[in-house]
Amino acid sequence: MMCPLRKDSGYSLTPDNASRLILSDWAANSRAIPKKPQALVESLLLLALVYDEILITDEVFALNTIFANHFAAGEQFRVIEQLIETGAIVVLTHPLNLYPDTGMRERATVAPIRSRAEYIAAHGTSGARLFKPTTKQVDLYSRLDGTILRNPKAHRPVSERQFGGHNVMEVFALLLHLVLEDRETYGRWLHEAFPEISEDMRSEFLRSIEDPHRAYERIHENKGHAKTILRSDTTPVFNRSLAYQLSSTFSLKQARQMQRLIQTVFAAPFNSRENAIGQYSEHLKEFVTIPNDIDTVEATTVTILSSPVIVDTAIDLHLPSSHQDFCGVIQTIRNNAAGKELRRALRNAINEHEFARARTYWQTIAEELANHYYQNDAIRIRSVLCSFLGSMASAVLAQSGEQIYRRKTISTLQDLLFPIPFALTAECVLLGGGLIFKTLQNDLRRQKLSRRIETALKVRCSDTPIPQDLPGC
Repeated sequence: MMCPLRKDSGYSLTPDNASRLILSDWAANSRAIPKKPQALVESLLLLALVYDEILITDEVFALNTIFANHFAAGEQFRVIEQLIETGAIVVLTHPLNLYPDTGMRERATVAPIRSRAEYIAAHGTSGARLFKPTTKQVDLYSRLDGTILRNPKAHRPVSERQFGGHNVMEVFALLLHLVLEDRETYGRWLHEAFPEISEDMRSEFLRSIEDPHRAYERIHENKGHAKTILRSDTTPVFNRSLAYQLSSTFSLKQARQMQRLIQTVFAAPFNSRENAIGQYSEHLKEFVTIPNDIDTVEATTVTILSSPVIVDTAIDLHLPSSHQDFCGVIQTIRNNAAGKELRRALRNAINEHEFARARTYWQTIAEELANHYYQNDAIRIRSVLCSFLGSMASAVLAQSGEQIYRRKTISTLQDLLFPIPFALTAECVLLGGGLIFKTLQNDLRRQKLSRRIETALKVRCSDTPIPQDLPGC
């Protein structure tokens, strides 16, 4: 764990806010989702130790083929199912009242994930592309819908809390306009973080946010089609989908960087609305302001919008695959003293002392988790005795057999028992040496795994309030 905490970074951190993590980078970029099933599961399991709830938007399950390819069927889905059942994963669904017709609203009550996919296919895009689910994705929707409907606490609609009378999409458009227009505050950050965004592109987006019809016409002219959501006055809504489609009318490099900016700006009000912390990675940049008195943009000197604590998870921890009860282990640790104290410490992590406490609890948890995989008493007494008695019996029979071969007979019970002390001594030496070697080897593996787990999470704290004086708010 690390905490590059600026001494002048003041913010209020509420328990409700710090106990939830939204996988913002997963929603923003499918490349942020681990490609290997075990690595994906390990990431979720580790985050479940740190946060009370891991929030995943329904569109992550609806749009990405990674989940469908690995978890649509078989035992792999059981892990996701268990995390949902225990409440560690909470699915944020599309509000029923925002579906365009009664039929879709009714379907969404019994099949929320599938209905979300149908809505995106009809009215939106996956990034800048049209969306059509695969057969495996449809199978995954059915499994997920069944699981979350059986667990009412494992899903809830996204919040409809507004910012000064504006919904989250309107705030997104206003904030993106502010970032592109206010060169004094954001110009330097834009240049360093998104250097491919040209002046022409910046100007086009500013005009299109002010007049979404302009975006629609440009997209239709360049791409032949444009998918939009219309307001009651038939004005297109400038949402992420329209912004993505508009970005695709520029060069590939420009489009990719503008799309990353779009997701960065959108994540800020979305996470704030859900009273949650966002996860950021190389696939989703933090929304930052750069103080005028610094020379370079570094993690220790930036402030991050609506993200008092950020957790970065390592990929490919390589937990022993033979251990099947992943969720049982995590649930046990979540409920023990160290697990509860870790989450409490992070909820109150407003200074170095609290982060030191959190580090201590995380070290304890890393050791406990490693112990579940490589326990010191992993060589069970029963197996040791069975191995010992079996080896001794084999040795006695071998010795007796040799006597029969040499003497041709065993005349007394003493002759039969004579080899036992020698066999016993030899087996004790071999067994003792093997037991010591296996125990040391086991403990070394446990220590290495504990260290990998301990260094798998990096936590830092910072915060920037959403501007209260957005034009139009």
